[in-house]
Amino acid sequence: MNFYRKAILLLLTFVSIYVFSCSSDSEDSVSENDNDEIVGDVLLSTPEEIIEFNEAGYIRVIGDLQIRQNLEENPIENLNLLSNLIEIRGSLRIIRNPDLVNLKGLENLKVVEGGVTLFENAKLVNVDGFNNLERAANGVQISFCDELTSLSGLSQISQIGGTSIISNNNKLVNLSGLDFLTSVNVELRIRGNSSLTSLNGLNNLSSVNSLVIAENSSLTNLDDLSNIAVLSELEISDNANLVDFCGLQDGILSISSPENDLKISENAYNPSFQDFENSDCSM
Repeated sequence: MNFYRKAILLLLTFVSIYVFSCSSDSEDSVSENDNDEIVGDVLLSTPEEIIEFNEAGYIRVIGDLQIRQNLEENPIENLNLLSNLIEIRGSLRIIRNPDLVNLKGLENLKVVEGGVTLFENAKLVNVDGFNNLERAANGVQISFCDELTSLSGLSQISQIGGTSIISNNNKLVNLSGLDFLTSVNVELRIRGNSSLTSLNGLNNLSSVNSLVIAENSSLTNLDDLSNIAVLSELEISDNANLVDFCGLQDGILSISSPENDLKISENAYNPSFQDFENSDCSM
């Protein structure tokens, strides 16, 4: 397990322990408010718990919802019985479900007031179940989903308030599905996606505070970032075949302190800020 995977896992483990430690030992920490909503953080770790959640008729979670398979129990193979869910007032974390292939069942989910995390779902091939999700206020993280080939289910999201991470998804070839995304208020990190050949899907992205593009060994150009006109910070590093930065030239020239906030290194071509000023943006 590499350092980056360890760092993400440690962070998620800390958050999970903090969030769920109080609720796991006491039934009083989760309560019913109205008949159709549950107050408190919810952990679903078996198919039986998903059945119980469905039978209770909940459409709203006033807290965080984590779906994480208990490896000693029956596998979670689908989320079909979560079709009543329309809103999560906290975060949604779908973590380490080795038998989960898709997110069907979440089609009615429209709002997540926290962040959305998909982490180490080894068989997950798409995120189509999110096709009505309009809001993920605190960011989207999709990492270490080895069979993931498409982000098309995220097509309704236009703005993200927090940090978003697309990392270490080895079969992802582009970012198609993020086509309506126009702004990321904090940071966007695209890292370690070894089959990523283009950033198609980010064509309408116009506003992002901090952008990191790193360790995407098949990426050759940044043509799909041509609508980004303003950047505060940028790191582009360790993309072994990246030779063309011209699509991001306007954004790069907008960085007010390039000596501090621009890092371009260990790519096939590594232009300086002065190179961009001279329009020398490709090899």
